[in-house]
Amino acid sequence: MIQNHVSTPEMLSDLKRLIAIPSKYTAPEEGMSYGKGVHDALEFFRCRAETLGFVARNLGYITEIVYGEGQETVYIACHGDVVPEGDGWHSDPFRAEIRDGRVYGRGAIDNKGPAVAVLHALAALKRAGIQPKKQIRLLIGGDEERGMQDLKTYVAEYGLPDYGLAPDSQFPIVNTEVGVLFGDLCLECREDSTLALVRLESGRAYNCVPDFAVAELRSAVGWDPEEISAFEPSVSAKVQGGRLLLEAVGRSAHGSVPWEGKSALLLLAGVLKTIWDRRSIAHPLLELLVRYLSPDCNGSAMGLYCEDALCGPLSFNVGLCRYEAGRGSLGLDLRIPATVNGEEVLRKLETFARTQGAEFRAGKLDPGTHIPAETPFMQQLAAAYEKACGKKAAFLTARGVTYAKAFGGRGVAFGPAESEEGEECGNLHGPDEYVAIKTLENLAQIYYTVLRDLFC
Repeated sequence: MIQNHVSTPEMLSDLKRLIAIPSKYTAPEEGMSYGKGVHDALEFFRCRAETLGFVARNLGYITEIVYGEGQETVYIACHGDVVPEGDGWHSDPFRAEIRDGRVYGRGAIDNKGPAVAVLHALAALKRAGIQPKKQIRLLIGGDEERGMQDLKTYVAEYGLPDYGLAPDSQFPIVNTEVGVLFGDLCLECREDSTLALVRLESGRAYNCVPDFAVAELRSAVGWDPEEISAFEPSVSAKVQGGRLLLEAVGRSAHGSVPWEGKSALLLLAGVLKTIWDRRSIAHPLLELLVRYLSPDCNGSAMGLYCEDALCGPLSFNVGLCRYEAGRGSLGLDLRIPATVNGEEVLRKLETFARTQGAEFRAGKLDPGTHIPAETPFMQQLAAAYEKACGKKAAFLTARGVTYAKAFGGRGVAFGPAESEEGEECGNLHGPDEYVAIKTLENLAQIYYTVLRDLFC
């Protein structure tokens, strides 16, 4: 049984203050690489760490908190940025609400709660007079949700760690992560004179299943009331100024597991294509969405299907759509099995795009990672986890990706929630994101014990 070394009230107080900071990406400002909201979150950690007695600095893109002076380094990488809040919340996403033993708010589990828990674990070690034999650096990043350029920049300047941990997945130990490819499928469409798609918009991030979608249509022959009333319940319609306005509501989920959500974009695309089909008109964007991006989420229709024994099949999410004045882009998030060459998948996707008269513009491509369970650090980490928790460690595969990708094969995702237990946390990237208070307490105690036993 883990002893209670951390003050839960202090931890919750910090988390509530942190959730109140809307640390979404905005345009860079001087000294603020990812905008004011993210900067304020990084500053929160710098100031709080200093009050707890640590050496800390805000580098503008990442906050570094240091404990210990050993020659070897341990990076613990969390992030203070969040995805946009979206709709459908039952409480203010940027005002933490505690009910039924849970903390609700954007970033509660991804990743502000874990970051606060690890900071308090380090503070407990310091209060106990336990001095690390290695230099422990708690790194709070500002760009994890958009591509992890923050930690990549830090590693390029300050070097790889000797050991790395990312509290942004699940316990026991995630030693395998899929590869990831983000990018935009761009195309131009010539609108028909009798029926035109004026605008189609959906989504807030590559790695979120869209829970809303809106479209605006123009017709030279007017609108059939029966046609409008035939839409499914998730799509609403109204005529305004001679144009048809459609809105669809779906259910968000993380882009790594798109089958757990219900894409409002793909739902609305199906309705739109029905309208075009009834008038015997083809629309390239709708053809792409319905024919190639709706049937499944494993890439089969695009000729991208692949799988391996570690991660299973490839998956993709259409997280973004922006279309207006005949120009459009679809933001894709692909999760690629760890042993599959992501460059080959990219080339196939580029070829597919050209066959559709489109262009795929890659943004981020990170390979899958796998650290064999037999390596010394994995065995040491497993032993420390078992000692801390009194249960057998296991090695897991994750479809999500974490800062562990930037550790150069020297670190893994480790926490914050137990994989075999339910209701500890949920709705990350969706409405009503939450983390159980017990989960935060457990995380802090596990990190206290593991860091003490491995690095002190």
